[in-house]
Amino acid sequence: MSVAIGAPSSRASASAAGCVYPQPADQRPYGYTPCAPFIKGHAHVLSTFAAQKFGRGATAIVARGHRAIVAGDGLYLVDSPSRVDILWPPRDQDFWYALSPMHEGAMALYRNEQVVGVREDGSLAFHFSIPGTDRGQFDNLTVLEDRRGAIWALASVNYAGALYLANKSAARAEVVNVGGDISKVFLDPNDDAYATLANGTVLRLSASPDARTRIFHKPIALENGLPGQFGADGTWRVQGVGLRGSIWLSNMTTVAHVGSDGRITYLRLAAPYTQMLMLIGSISLRIAPDGSAWAYAHQGFVRITDADVIQTVTVPGLPPQGPTGAFPYAFAPDGSVWYVPNDWGVVHVCIEGHVGCAESSTSAVGR
Repeated sequence: MSVAIGAPSSRASASAAGCVYPQPADQRPYGYTPCAPFIKGHAHVLSTFAAQKFGRGATAIVARGHRAIVAGDGLYLVDSPSRVDILWPPRDQDFWYALSPMHEGAMALYRNEQVVGVREDGSLAFHFSIPGTDRGQFDNLTVLEDRRGAIWALASVNYAGALYLANKSAARAEVVNVGGDISKVFLDPNDDAYATLANGTVLRLSASPDARTRIFHKPIALENGLPGQFGADGTWRVQGVGLRGSIWLSNMTTVAHVGSDGRITYLRLAAPYTQMLMLIGSISLRIAPDGSAWAYAHQGFVRITDADVIQTVTVPGLPPQGPTGAFPYAFAPDGSVWYVPNDWGVVHVCIEGHVGCAESSTSAVGR
């Protein structure tokens, strides 16, 4: 197996110096692989929406083409450049959690009681309960719909996690036995569903009509720093599946991209952390429809293409973010991005050079 570590791209001449996640000079350890080169990109604002349009402000967002569905006091359909329609009127004690796109609209846990699917016209598509919600509150929840319409939920109730499969015509989700502890569920760019076990095994999920799982990839053995390196990079964790079955992983400082041919590319984004700085988690990656991997960066994003080109993009209205930032964002099919800035409004931006980012965009930032 050939291994590339921080390989520069054909665009390395435009690379910025240093690391994507810089550290003060007096905190940088010695003896580690240099950070991978990256380029600085530019974002164009397509539209902005004030927080007041969503009651007390937006809390979550999913993309629906050139539109988005936003959770605030209720559910709202946002259409760039300026239209906001109410899908689900605000009610007392409304609470939307784990908002996720579905083929007809969006779904989320409503009032910590049931997962509710709402169509773009505001009608109720389905609802179902997850066993255990009557005995405690969710500690964590991920809900997603695969391309065949099956709904998968990874739910942790009172710190006990399990995988569930729900049919839209059913009122209750049924537990799926996978033979191990699940750490994450996600979709690939084709909207096929996967789960990762705590030991690093990647499972492919299918429902035809009963739940089925098969091993997609066994645990991947990755390097853990150079001999004599001072400072730690942390534990490798599977983050997602990209194009052609490639796998994205990360630890605290580095992203690894495992191609379908087994080739591994290591992309260091930060220097190893010393013992006093080891509270950070793994770099949080999300896989976009074009197969690129996205993470939080300083006041914006870092985008890593399927060809392992790293690009940082600054966007307006965001506070400084580390690799485990928490502001909500969503990918549109045309490559643009919707996100909730720190004032709890909504912003729609495109990345210069991508499809859907015309010169007529209202403004450019990050130059």
